Amino acid sequence: MDVAMGDSETKPSAEHNTVAIADYAAFWERLSFFVQLALRSDLQDTHPLCLYSHEELYRSIYWTCWRGLQGRLFEDLKNVIRETLEFLNGQLQSCQDLDDFIMKFAAILSNHLRAIDVLGSIFAYLDNTYINGVLNDNLRHVMVDSFMQTILKESERQLMYIFKKIFENPNANKIKDIVRDLFKMSSDSIYLNPLLFESVIIGIRLPPNVEDLRMKYRQLDAKYNIMTNPKCSLSKRTASAIDEDDCKASSSKRRQLGP
Repeated sequence: MDVAMGDSETKPSAEHNTVAIADYAAFWERLSFFVQLALRSDLQDTHPLCLYSHEELYRSIYWTCWRGLQGRLFEDLKNVIRETLEFLNGQLQSCQDLDDFIMKFAAILSNHLRAIDVLGSIFAYLDNTYINGVLNDNLRHVMVDSFMQTILKESERQLMYIFKKIFENPNANKIKDIVRDLFKMSSDSIYLNPLLFESVIIGIRLPPNVEDLRMKYRQLDAKYNIMTNPKCSLSKRTASAIDEDDCKASSSKRRQLGP
């Protein structure tokens, strides 16, 4: 999909760069909305991704890079990814009910996997020539790392609690989907519950650092003390919800959890 540049083409002049920078603001406003759209499934009902020409977006990004603005474009891209994930994390952490948290996390995770493919396609030129060629990184790693730091790290206590209680939860199949999607995103995710990942994912190929990840799980398990004292692992609102839930469990087996 790369657009070939002819040998006769020269790099932009200083005057051309001034015009390019002026044009960039309008270009980025449109592009940043598409990036947010790809990251937020709740917006896609009214703004389907299929209505946007991915080829046109790719070409626009190509010309932006050709004009020497690839560094600025990459920084802006990282910022909008981080800001959008922070917004989604705020929604996630506001969930009061365990089932709501599970469904919301599953939706954010599965959509992020799709967004990695979508954005990886339209930003392929920037990825190949700048992120990889100059920074020795890649866009997929950037997006996975942003998710791990912004969403997963903030939710690891809740997830470890949920994973330990999986067979008591009516949404066990959805939880298994979360396990599979987390591993698809990053095999390092098994630190949340190595035994569960190994039992859910058929033919799992464990990462080379699996022993380090098992050690991390044991350390976090001791830190959060989930099984012996769930109040220690979660926020005050979550602990209150667990107190109420424990009272109801004897009669209804319903589970409630706050962020």
